[in-house]
Amino acid sequence: MAVRELTDPADVEGAVLLGFVARGCGPCVQQRPIWDALVETVLLVDVDEHPAVRDRFGVEALPTTVVLGPTATVLRGVQTTRMLSEALPTPAA
Repeated sequence: MAVRELTDPADVEGAVLLGFVARGCGPCVQQRPIWDALVETVLLVDVDEHPAVRDRFGVEALPTTVVLGPTATVLRGVQTTRMLSEALPTPAA
């Protein structure tokens, strides 16, 4: 598997979500099916295992959703389907 550093969110095709979670986080469990229903790619980041990534994105609450697309959008707490879909980039025509 190839791993590359994402340096520019504009390089992402379609919506990619970073989902910041932790073991034993009830709200994180609630958020997961909403993430899965809306986008094809969800990258889960366990904040206890990856504190540098947590700090890089300024995660202070769980779950935190980072929407990567033409811009990066940070959403803290559990997001409803509607709230999250409004934050997703619209596909290019």
